[in-house]
Amino acid sequence: MLLIVRINPARFANYILKFAKRGEILPKDDIAKKRPKAPKPLTENDLMKLEIAQELGVTDKIAAGGWKSLTAKESGRIGGIMASRKRAEKAGK
Repeated sequence: MLLIVRINPARFANYILKFAKRGEILPKDDIAKKRPKAPKPLTENDLMKLEIAQELGVTDKIAAGGWKSLTAKESGRIGGIMASRKRAEKAGK
């Protein structure tokens, strides 16, 4: 039997658990399982970005909270230095 009901998104998890207890749907844990992603190899840009971050002294912050933990000012500074280095490399060739 298919049951179609309009529900408030805030209460969605409660409805999922309620129907799971009845055996009508899979438990929430089975639905939300995510496969771990394989780490991607570092590109030249990634290596340059890490090198610049180390020069600016923000590697501890990146290690603790990831790239998203940087402020806009710090991210912009890294991106600006990367752009200037790439321009210099291109002009040197």
